[in-house]
Amino acid sequence: MQAEKNRQGIGTGRGETPVVCSSNCLLSIVGLLLSYLVVLMKYEFFTKAQENIKAAELLFENGLYNASANRAYYAVFHAAIAALAAVGINVDVGDRSSHQTTHSNFATELIQRRKMYSNHLKSYLIALQTIRNRADYRSESISKAVASKQVKRAQEFVESVRRVIEQR
Repeated sequence: MQAEKNRQGIGTGRGETPVVCSSNCLLSIVGLLLSYLVVLMKYEFFTKAQENIKAAELLFENGLYNASANRAYYAVFHAAIAALAAVGINVDVGDRSSHQTTHSNFATELIQRRKMYSNHLKSYLIALQTIRNRADYRSESISKAVASKQVKRAQEFVESVRRVIEQR
């Protein structure tokens, strides 16, 4: 009898009322949780972008141009993930193809379709990754001039993302 009352939401007889939630209620809860995760992802990845910009600048100032180019790319990559999260597009960062997916989604969704960012930023993701790959995987070192360009592009990209996501 008490189990039936509990299923009906009548009460437990101990002054407690069990929570009964309809499917609409559950959908609302799931929606709120997903919204929270999007905000969390946006915040966490933008924080990483800012840390990487600072690291790129410090490494550049200390003549560590290969490492600076690496951090500049990751500043842009993390900023792109934050920008996508800000509009509800999730990136599976554990996926091996997450870099390509992030580049593609940023260019397609945020530049071409939604026109939230300047068109020239599309080339920054690819250019910065190309230089990062040279810095990380080739025997040649990155020059001061190339590293400087990497840092400037990354600063511009991260600042563009900051302006847009602060408005959201």
